[in-house]
Amino acid sequence: MSSLAPLKKYLPSSLFKLGTFLKLLKSISLSDALRLRNSQRKGQPHQEIQFKLRALDATLACRAQTSDFHTLQSTFVGHYHLPPGSLPPESIILDLGSNIGYTLVDLGLRYPDATIVGYEMDEENFLLARKNIAGVRNCRIIHQAVAEAPGTVSYDRNSPVDAFSISSGTNTNLESYASVESTSIPEIMKLHNWSRIHYLKMDIEGAEAFLLSENSNVEWLDSVDCINIEIHAPLQPGPFIDLLNRHGFRAWRDTRHWSAVLGVRGESGSI
Repeated sequence: MSSLAPLKKYLPSSLFKLGTFLKLLKSISLSDALRLRNSQRKGQPHQEIQFKLRALDATLACRAQTSDFHTLQSTFVGHYHLPPGSLPPESIILDLGSNIGYTLVDLGLRYPDATIVGYEMDEENFLLARKNIAGVRNCRIIHQAVAEAPGTVSYDRNSPVDAFSISSGTNTNLESYASVESTSIPEIMKLHNWSRIHYLKMDIEGAEAFLLSENSNVEWLDSVDCINIEIHAPLQPGPFIDLLNRHGFRAWRDTRHWSAVLGVRGESGSI
């Protein structure tokens, strides 16, 4: 955690934005960082801006006037997507809600011997993620939503590109709504022939309420060693912490992230 973090509420937000930007320069060049930042203000909406990641001999893309630049900083500066505990070298890593693939790229570089699979329900995000991970040999991404059971779900494509969520409303016949095939975590494990998931990262914009509710079948949790769940309003972390503890995790609220719950089995991990 940054040594300035305890002072954040007393200092101008611009200071922390500058600090985050400077830290991003460890991952990309200054010229690329400036181009990406400027594209968020002046670029043609959704235009793909190319940049190079220092650790990867490949080109990635970030869309102008979207939340992609924020996602880039959250991934390569905030590191909120990382596991709370240690992982074996040949881990199985499942990334639910992969967006445009930055988290997959970073996980692939950090765990080169792992098998890493991401799921993303929005087609535009999926297509860009597939391009972004092309230079990372141990990553793949699948265009499906993850829900309680296999089927078809709908979501509003007018939502921000980092906040698509499965709709439970009655207006899913509107022009802005798209339908996508859904799967479940047990089906994912069956498809890939996995007996365990060493690390599960879950950022699915509120669908965690259905996957991890008291009324859902959560037996698959017993096959997960390490978990990181982003909790979305109006949900609260407490019930998720309680659920993980009942399934043998040591769970806690992430002190670095505004709304994430972490859980590990055994002695690995930290609070």
